[in-house]
Amino acid sequence: MALNISSIFSLTLAAVFAAAHAFAQTPMYHVTDLSAGQPCVASAINDAGQTAGSCTQQSATPLRAASWNGTRVSDLGVLPNGHYASATAINSFGVTVGDGDAGDWQPRPFVTFKGSLLNIDPSGGANMRAVGIMDSGVIFGNYARGLSGNTSAWTPVYYVEEASKPGRYRRYELPRLAGGDSKLNTAYATASNKRGQAAGWVQTSILGQRGALWNNDAAHSVVALEPIPGSAQSVAWAINDVGQVVGGSWIPFVGDRAVLWNNDAAHTPVDLGVLPGDVSSTALAINAAGQVVGVSVSPTNERRAFLSVQGAMLDLASLVVPGDGAWSVTHVFAINNAGQIVAMGVNNGRVASILLTPIAQ
Repeated sequence: MALNISSIFSLTLAAVFAAAHAFAQTPMYHVTDLSAGQPCVASAINDAGQTAGSCTQQSATPLRAASWNGTRVSDLGVLPNGHYASATAINSFGVTVGDGDAGDWQPRPFVTFKGSLLNIDPSGGANMRAVGIMDSGVIFGNYARGLSGNTSAWTPVYYVEEASKPGRYRRYELPRLAGGDSKLNTAYATASNKRGQAAGWVQTSILGQRGALWNNDAAHSVVALEPIPGSAQSVAWAINDVGQVVGGSWIPFVGDRAVLWNNDAAHTPVDLGVLPGDVSSTALAINAAGQVVGVSVSPTNERRAFLSVQGAMLDLASLVVPGDGAWSVTHVFAINNAGQIVAMGVNNGRVASILLTPIAQ
């Protein structure tokens, strides 16, 4: 089933290209604390700056899905009878998806629907997760039928709401990469974009693990993303709205290396490097202007979030305006097309979920 590009996507992308020159220089960031006095993690953001994730509360269901509009946090709750829930993606309209259990501790994909969380796949299965949502409402995720043997292999999927039955979704499978021992063939989607493309990884007995790109053609054809020279395998963690993919390549006896796969015909991989003094890195998100965020790791396993702009990798903490305090940024989750970033930071020994907003220069 082919997915149509929405007019919202076209307008947003045009605005991104019109403003791309603003990112040519190194940005500085203002920090907004999203913790709201409780342990929270905002892990997704849309282009309007709305964020989503989860908060831990002192209740019978401590981990609950949450969303933010500015610093105002909203408790999205859990599925009926559920113990936990966490949001993973939010579209331009603020519709949020994620996963949580329905009483059995096994993850089920949900979407916010009429003020509550709706289980979009009640048919059953050992594990199911949602990783992305288009502005059209199409949801991307993963499905596993069993817990052991070949049945435990993940299958990337997408869900489409039935036009005549609001709130009811039909599941479609994305293809795996052909070839090799079928018992060792698996795939997993980690993210999607507004065009209906998805990224993640595939694994076969011939290739091993490779990053993957699922196209938005009628067959949702899958492409293996080759690792950088000297690497043994790769994985993709994010995709932007123009089809560029980021992730990591594993170099034997060295570790991961952050990679950008271009949107050319060959999906050429680009080694993004590491921060000075570090030994490994992974790219975790990219926006349509080509700004990449991820983490770089020292020989003693200290983590620093980075921003990569036009081939230059920068310590994200060094870009915080001095008036906002001395922050270290240890984890980073997403970046939107306005350049806003959701991350985890430490200030005066306190860990907080933060929103980094670029300031005009």
